[in-house]
Amino acid sequence: MALKRQKGSILVEFAVSCLLLVVFFFGMVEVWSMVRDKVYLQRIVRDATREAAVTGDVSSGYGVAQDRARQYFGQAANRCIVILETDEQPGSHLVIGEGKFGHRPFGSISEKLWGKEVTLRARAVFGWYDFRHK
Repeated sequence: MALKRQKGSILVEFAVSCLLLVVFFFGMVEVWSMVRDKVYLQRIVRDATREAAVTGDVSSGYGVAQDRARQYFGQAANRCIVILETDEQPGSHLVIGEGKFGHRPFGSISEKLWGKEVTLRARAVFGWYDFRHK
């Protein structure tokens, strides 16, 4: 009789352990996905800021930002917002780029369940100083 009761408790413990492992696995996958999106956002902002600084044209920076966002985020590219600002002083040219991306944990499931996003942010600064100008 004691052996039958132990088999039942082992089965319950196994089911609970498997459930915890599955939750842990999906949590790790989601953390990896957020880190990946943060790296992508940083790359988008950096490339857009660099393009605007090199060309001296903010609109070309926005074009690069849109292209990179479509490349990395696909259909979610509309949730990627990049803002470029210039700061020009005599002999120097500075472009400051800031970006935001609304990451949805667990994809579209989270949107249907609780409708919240995690806002990822990135910042980049590019510029140069003209030594000939005094």
